[in-house]
Amino acid sequence: MRVVKEFKENVIFNLHEIEEQGVKEEFGLPRAIFVNGREIFWGYEAPENGIRDANTNEINSR
Repeated sequence: MRVVKEFKENVIFNLHEIEEQGVKEEFGLPRAIFVNGREIFWGYEAPENGIRDANTNEINSR
């Protein structure tokens, strides 16, 4: 969330709590982020630089 705040209005952040009913079934536990519906997976908690790069790349590709 800290990295997403750097992008201000250019990024919409949706947090899906695994404890909420139906979230695990819909999203599983991928340890990933989704940027415009595209899953970006590291196999471990998403690193801050990875999140920053993914968002920057998406914004610059518009």
